[in-house]
Amino acid sequence: MTTVYGAPLSPFVRKVLMALEIKNIAYELENVAPGAIPEGYDALHPLRKIPSFKDDLITLCDSSVICDYLANRYPSASIYPKDIVLRAKALWLEEYADSKIIAVLGRPFFISESSPKG
Repeated sequence: MTTVYGAPLSPFVRKVLMALEIKNIAYELENVAPGAIPEGYDALHPLRKIPSFKDDLITLCDSSVICDYLANRYPSASIYPKDIVLRAKALWLEEYADSKIIAVLGRPFFISESSPKG
């Protein structure tokens, strides 16, 4: 069974869930809250972040890596453009959203000032 570990409020978890839905892949969502990472979670994600992903072949972390894996393992119902120029642009926009936009718009909602950094 395909399992995603994370909180549905996270935009990174939602990105993975959206890819699974587009590709019509059955999955389970194991709720892991960013502020309450369970003991042993580092076996799924060495940085103890969300999301993590596990299926019958591999355990992965990082939403972009997970989406790329899904795009290549299940090539039907593409989530990225086929054209190499458009694909490169889409991957850049994904990276920009993951790093810069989330830093401005997301961090105040997901990380309180009292949360440990890292």
